[in-house]
Amino acid sequence: MKWPIPHRPYTQARLLLVILSYASTHIVQASSNDELARKLGLETLQSENSSVGNTRLATGSSDLRAIAIITEPYSAVTLAAPVIGQVEKRTVAEGDLVKPGDVVMILENRSETIEADRAKLIWQDKSGLEASKLREKILKNLFESSKMLYEKSGSVSFEELQKSELDYQLSKAERTRIEVQEQQEKFDYELAKSVREKRFIKAAIAGIVTKIYLEEGEGCEINQPLVEIVDATRGLVVANVAEFVGRKLKPGQTVNLSLRMGKSLVTKQGKIFFISPVVDAASSLMEVKVEFDNKDGRIRLGVAGTLDVI
Repeated sequence: MKWPIPHRPYTQARLLLVILSYASTHIVQASSNDELARKLGLETLQSENSSVGNTRLATGSSDLRAIAIITEPYSAVTLAAPVIGQVEKRTVAEGDLVKPGDVVMILENRSETIEADRAKLIWQDKSGLEASKLREKILKNLFESSKMLYEKSGSVSFEELQKSELDYQLSKAERTRIEVQEQQEKFDYELAKSVREKRFIKAAIAGIVTKIYLEEGEGCEINQPLVEIVDATRGLVVANVAEFVGRKLKPGQTVNLSLRMGKSLVTKQGKIFFISPVVDAASSLMEVKVEFDNKDGRIRLGVAGTLDVI
């Protein structure tokens, strides 16, 4: 069973903006712009220092003022179950801060732990290898002594010399076989350890736990969502602009963002890091992505605002 990626409100909001941007690119009347602004809740917003009047959305006209936008987290991941299992322990709560690699949930792992411990014991047992090395050393000395006696005094027959050499060569082959087996045992242990590690769900990014989908004792299927983590220290804006607007922008360019904070607007600076090289044939719009700093946490990501293009 394939589990869908959990729905996020800002995804729907972004789709709404695409629709509104498409409409505004084809409707240039000021009254239409005001109506679109009202739909986004921008008409009554006030800045921290002064009122924001005459908010205008990006249209096909030449008197551009701003583009309507929706903010979202720069990084947001949903950790899914890599295996079928049962939640044994939740190690975090919603609202907790986590770092990459932190364990956020543990699935039942008793059998996997036993198998990993068994494979480790087998791999760490070096008695067979040490015995084969010792036997090879002894047989090598016997062969060299027999060879010396055969060459100097002839007190060892040729058949005895050959048998001594054969025993030595067989001991070398046995030692090599055991060394290869040791490598295989190491791989078996690493594999068992990897299977066990899949039962420990770890954070992929630094951020805040915003959603935990399962309680302790509940079962999970492969790819079922378990934990959602959001990095709210950086914000992302995805704007859909007309081609003639996007032509004026370039990667690395600094732009002003007017973002909603309660009943007022906060001005932040953002940096363009992506401009689509193509225009969507259906909407005649192109995608522009802007990132901005939100380490102070003043902006609740998901709020609406405007992006100044002039």
